[in-house]
Amino acid sequence: MPWLADDTDTIAAIATPRGVGGIGVIRVSGSYALACVRAVFRPSRSATYTPTRSHAITHGHVIAPSTRTVIDEALVSYYREPTTYTGEEMLEVSVHGGPVVLDETLAAVCEAGARIANPGEFTQRAFLNGRMDLAQAEAVADIIHAKTRHGRRAATAQLDGALSRRLGGLRDRLVDILAEVEAHVDFPEDDLDFEPAAAVASAIDGVAAGVGELLAEGARGQNVRDGIDVAIVGKPNVGKSSLLNALLKDDRAIVTATPGTTRDVVEGHVDMCGVPVRLADTAGMRDTNDEIEREGVTRSRRRAEHADVVVGVLDLSQPVEAEDREILALLAARVRILVANKADLVRAWEPEEALGDGVVVVSATLGDGLPKLVTAIASAAAGPDAQTSEPPAVTNARHVEALRHAAESLGHARRTAFEGLPPELIAVDLRGALNAVGLILGDTATEDVLERIFSQFCIGK
Repeated sequence: MPWLADDTDTIAAIATPRGVGGIGVIRVSGSYALACVRAVFRPSRSATYTPTRSHAITHGHVIAPSTRTVIDEALVSYYREPTTYTGEEMLEVSVHGGPVVLDETLAAVCEAGARIANPGEFTQRAFLNGRMDLAQAEAVADIIHAKTRHGRRAATAQLDGALSRRLGGLRDRLVDILAEVEAHVDFPEDDLDFEPAAAVASAIDGVAAGVGELLAEGARGQNVRDGIDVAIVGKPNVGKSSLLNALLKDDRAIVTATPGTTRDVVEGHVDMCGVPVRLADTAGMRDTNDEIEREGVTRSRRRAEHADVVVGVLDLSQPVEAEDREILALLAARVRILVANKADLVRAWEPEEALGDGVVVVSATLGDGLPKLVTAIASAAAGPDAQTSEPPAVTNARHVEALRHAAESLGHARRTAFEGLPPELIAVDLRGALNAVGLILGDTATEDVLERIFSQFCIGK
């Protein structure tokens, strides 16, 4: 496969975003990285480029190898293996950040013997050379693509090894249990003192509890990383569009006093306490003979069914009607937040008396109560202590799936042990759990899994 090219090649890529900027960086890594850069770089204070120590920066000019003409003034940083990002000899050439300069510098390095790196190939080499495990490698991409500060915190913690350390501890305990079980399988004639079934089951329970904790974090962790869909629903003219505009701080939806103005779903994106939120203002739900409005109502119901959180809006200045209660009944089984809007007008009912505790009272027009609503939405997605607690260790759907497989295998192993069945059967399930943990860390990841992960990276990382 092209992605899995010869890892002995020297690779190069533009490591900074395309476009015009003050500085652009060409990253070079591999056995002949120094030779490639030496062929295109002329130092200011010596005849040839010969760095004497790692992490040294040298000033000079980039030269086109074929014509020997100057491309640009440059600073070259040298990093000696193995303490580099990739674990290989690595250099970074910093030039002025124009696309022509960067393209010509990259072309010069490739003319000297490097090839253009594939997406994620620098991080791939870091993984293959033991500089980081697969979970940490995936965190690199998550940091780059983080949509909020809280998402960045979670990715940084994962890159620092927070998830890897917890998984490593669980893996070690699994290995110990498996060693005990397999010793009895391999040497039954030695009459080894095999742990009682209850003791083995208890040890498995301890590992399963750790996996369960990670799975519980994964539920909110995926929300922090990928965001949630929030649908604003209610009957016409309760202020849904005004609420959307107020939360987005933008006049995204048309607001009029005429009921049924919103005929289709209107969307916007916003950061709510560190959680990326996709807000959707939906058409007012009511019975109507208008064909277009009826289609809008159908789409509203569909959006509410698929949303992670539904914000049900009622008009505090008008009595609660049968239509309101029908909508509330429709949302009863959903993760919902009830909002009493138009608090700036004379109240026709009291939220606590009509709907009980937990109703968020707001004025979309004046902005009153909006911070409380934002906190409620973020708490529904990432937990009430999202801002003050440690970031979730698990944020990746791939990791959640692997942990589910681990939990399932541990459940089988526990039942097998508790029922006193042959240790060979326990060993099979324990190996299944180990394999699942290894998929996250990269120990047992297959070639197609690695290709899928690193191909999603940007070129130059």
